[in-house]
Amino acid sequence: MNFAALVRSLFEEMGPYEAAAVAGVWLRLAVRPDAGDLARGCDPDQLGAFFGAAREIGRPGEPLPDCRPAEGEIVLYLGNIRPLNASTITTVLRHELLHARGYEEEEIHDMGLGALGECVCS
Repeated sequence: MNFAALVRSLFEEMGPYEAAAVAGVWLRLAVRPDAGDLARGCDPDQLGAFFGAAREIGRPGEPLPDCRPAEGEIVLYLGNIRPLNASTITTVLRHELLHARGYEEEEIHDMGLGALGECVCS
């Protein structure tokens, strides 16, 4: 699996407003949450996490009311994502990108990007 191509494809699917909204967010890959991630509130079985300052900057397709993008990092815990394939990685990444844009867990679940198996992305 070419991870860079997967991420590039996801960003190509996003509209310009959505991409601009997360321009300040880094992406990190890890096997599982480390001690620092656990100290920031991660569960050991978590699939992904957004750490940072989310921005309420409009819903999909809407212009940005403020031009400051979200800041922080998204971490994908590849050792916890099952099955580890392009589809599940994309689902977890979409979920975390929505957190970076200011969406709450319930809103993301309502979009169909909530639980994968017993683990919940947060």
